[in-house]
Amino acid sequence: MELLKDSGFEGALGYDPAYEGSNDAITKGYFSEECSNIGADLIVLRHVLEHMEDPLGFLNTIARTNQF
Repeated sequence: MELLKDSGFEGALGYDPAYEGSNDAITKGYFSEECSNIGADLIVLRHVLEHMEDPLGFLNTIARTNQF
């Protein structure tokens, strides 16, 4: 997130249930249906899918919540 911000990306958001830092752009929690208002142009999953109980369901949630 810091690298994106430092590179000039505006509005970058992160979701991480294990986050312990102080960056206001990172939500300590999972991405879910409640996040459907963000309208992301880019989604990056880094070390995520291998930790999800239902990775296909999670990807489907991302797809549903980011339809334009």
